[in-house]
Amino acid sequence: MKLFVFITHKTPAAKQSLLRKKLYELYLNSLNAQTYTNWKVLIIGEEERQDDRFKVVKIDAGSEVPLKEQLKKIYDRADVISYLEQSDFIVKLDDDDIISPSILETMSKKDFDICFDRYHTFYDVTSGVQTQQSRHWIPSTCIHKTQHALAPTDAAGNKNYFTNSVLYTNHADVWHVYYADKKQVVAEKEHPVYLRVLSPTSITAGAKKLPLDRVEDVDFNDYYRYLKTFGYWQTNYTRDFDQFKSALESTWKIFSGTQQVPIKGISGVNVIMDKIKNYAKRAGKLF
Repeated sequence: MKLFVFITHKTPAAKQSLLRKKLYELYLNSLNAQTYTNWKVLIIGEEERQDDRFKVVKIDAGSEVPLKEQLKKIYDRADVISYLEQSDFIVKLDDDDIISPSILETMSKKDFDICFDRYHTFYDVTSGVQTQQSRHWIPSTCIHKTQHALAPTDAAGNKNYFTNSVLYTNHADVWHVYYADKKQVVAEKEHPVYLRVLSPTSITAGAKKLPLDRVEDVDFNDYYRYLKTFGYWQTNYTRDFDQFKSALESTWKIFSGTQQVPIKGISGVNVIMDKIKNYAKRAGKLF
């Protein structure tokens, strides 16, 4: 059986909100829900887990040694190198995202170098809205054939997989060029590789204070501006993640004490309003 290895950089405990912890449980549930059983996970970060499928390599979040230097040392370790090189495929997966329960089984039967979503699937935890947006780049969560994920980008450089491999290059700039002449499988829109879960308590969403443990501390204006960078949200629904729907809803309720609420400022009406505003701005410059 082909072996799939996930790589997950876990959020340090000191920066985990209650919401983030609950999303991490869903991340684990999505792994355990896999219909294909030959997978393992390399977790880099603080974690206590008695499970042969998980290899945990700890980092010192409070250390004065920069994280990049710690990661470089981790990828110099013989046990980590062996763990990755034994795999057939590698998948980077964030600790708050959800992998499709059937994607490994589907791809285990195919011959490919990379499998990725052309339609990126996003879920906003505050509203429960799921949307799909077409993107020209390969998302950071995709399925790489191991020989390509670990291929050096600088043949004359070092052999450290963190500092010199395709896997750790900029996915938006490099991967579509690297894989241009290789066997690509684009996942069906109705059956994506993964669900990217967006929440207001993450660094990428612009949370200024971590951990952000109270809903009263969420700056929703900033968060909605962040959501707008993913395009105007229209509900595009795939049923592949139905089994996680109620749990996703309850994570927000546990954190906020309220039901999910509609997203403001990124509906179809806002598309028209923004076009009018942009036209007015351009017209003002002309006169």
